[in-house]
Amino acid sequence: MAGAAGARRLSAGAGGVESIVTGSSAAGAVAPRESRCGSHLRITLALMPWLRAMAETEAPGARHWATTSRLNWRGYVRLVILLAAGAARAPLILASAIFMVDAIFTPPVQLRKTVLVGLLPIAKNAIFISHATPQDNDVVRWLGSKLELAGYEVWFDLERLKGGDIFWAKIENAIREESFRMLAIVSNIAIQKPNVQNEWEAGLVVEKSVPGFVIPITIGGFNFDNLPIRFVRKNALDFTPGWHQGLIKLLDTLEDANAPRSAVDPARARHWLPEMAPSAVLRTPAAERLESTWLRIVSLPPALETAKILGQERRIKETPENRAVPWFEHEDRIVGFTKASELVSIMSKSAMLRVEKTADLEGFLSGDIRFDGEAVRSGEAKKRTSHLLRQAWELALEAKGFPFYMQSNQRKVHYVSPELTGGIKGKVAFTDFDGKLRKRGLNGQSPKNEANWHFGVSVNPSFDEPRRIELRPAVIFTDYDGKPLDAAAQQRLRMGFCRNWFNDRWRGFLRCFLALLAKADSEIKVPVGSGRFMVLEASPLCFDSPVGLSDGPPEIDDALAVVLDEAAERVVEDEEEPQEDAQ
Repeated sequence: MAGAAGARRLSAGAGGVESIVTGSSAAGAVAPRESRCGSHLRITLALMPWLRAMAETEAPGARHWATTSRLNWRGYVRLVILLAAGAARAPLILASAIFMVDAIFTPPVQLRKTVLVGLLPIAKNAIFISHATPQDNDVVRWLGSKLELAGYEVWFDLERLKGGDIFWAKIENAIREESFRMLAIVSNIAIQKPNVQNEWEAGLVVEKSVPGFVIPITIGGFNFDNLPIRFVRKNALDFTPGWHQGLIKLLDTLEDANAPRSAVDPARARHWLPEMAPSAVLRTPAAERLESTWLRIVSLPPALETAKILGQERRIKETPENRAVPWFEHEDRIVGFTKASELVSIMSKSAMLRVEKTADLEGFLSGDIRFDGEAVRSGEAKKRTSHLLRQAWELALEAKGFPFYMQSNQRKVHYVSPELTGGIKGKVAFTDFDGKLRKRGLNGQSPKNEANWHFGVSVNPSFDEPRRIELRPAVIFTDYDGKPLDAAAQQRLRMGFCRNWFNDRWRGFLRCFLALLAKADSEIKVPVGSGRFMVLEASPLCFDSPVGLSDGPPEIDDALAVVLDEAAERVVEDEEEPQEDAQ
């Protein structure tokens, strides 16, 4: 009976539907002509109640049709409408009819969403970041915040996934339906994570219809030889040299792709900040004195000496003879702080030289000095003079007996050998940041690692204000015979052996190193040739900050200083190496 009633309702409404389609009333009067859009809207509104009533009827077999087979029936009906409307060449009727069918066969709770999705295209504005959690969270938090500050919308699972979410369903929907591009963070950990690889596969499926959808980004020194084969033909962005450098390339890539952007709102980046731990260090209004790793340049020789190359020799190589003093080659001249006559003598086995005029150092650094050709630009002049000062530092430390280790960037790290401290674990007295006198070892042994460790520094002269020598602390490991270990072993031991050395410890090492170098003097005089010197302050530059940090500077009782240093060394030497993170 219910089925018959439903049929009667549909039959009773047929005349009304027919009148709408034909544009006539039951009495035969002709209705005013209306637009096609209005006509099809009226069709939709008129048919929907009756068709939905039929879909929800209680007739035998109808419940099964209206529920379990709803999607199949919708497909059949849509196909019939498509064929009929195509034959009648009525695309507007086709659109209205399909809209009605979707409304009929969609459960009521989903109807509103279906209507909106059917009427409006889904905006794919997000940048999806696929990465290994939690190992790569730091770089992703940094990258996500920078992208949002640039106006991009970012989809990041730590932010979007909530308790109770169906993990993969939500991520797959985000990749396929919400994202304009996917950033695949490729690291040594990520390539081993099945979930990450699943995300990459989903992204590559999208890329079949959206070229350039997946943008690989390598981090953490990832070896390109291990790049997944799915990404081999793509131009991966390398973030290893510096996240900021990689970000510039990424922003250019997104801009070229016309990625959707919105107005920049700094508040949008707030949610990228990790939750603050109870022991977090906070800013305080109390002023604080900060210590750098810079040594102020007190004075330099006032002029550069030059000697002209008489022959055709160029790019003169360093030899044990000509390396006795710092110099550089510029066009057809040898330039240094050493007297020109001495340069002629020192370089005699490498090139024939003739004494030329001197050049004012300050004029050279400001770009006002020209030799025979064009004036040397200020930036190039500062670079050349920095090279002179680095040579002078390295020659001075080698003359004092400091051995060196050559880093992969061709910078020399001069380190403290046992001979310089009266034996392995020998102590050196120094004045610490708080003005108290302490002793500390600048080398030691690690029986567990079967190696010796040595504190050392490399340098980078800078002519920015204040003019300075920037010290870069490092730890060098040697075998028991004093031979430096290979680069891989150096890196492994630094990551394990030095992992608990915090700022106050590194600061103490640096002050102790400078005390050993200065021999209790307030200045360090570095020979540059012909009895001339580069004079440096022996204590690091300090700066006063109007605000401070809640942890404050460390306070150590003078009576316990040496004991604590020795105890710290024993703890470090006896520690187990950190275990590898669980995959």
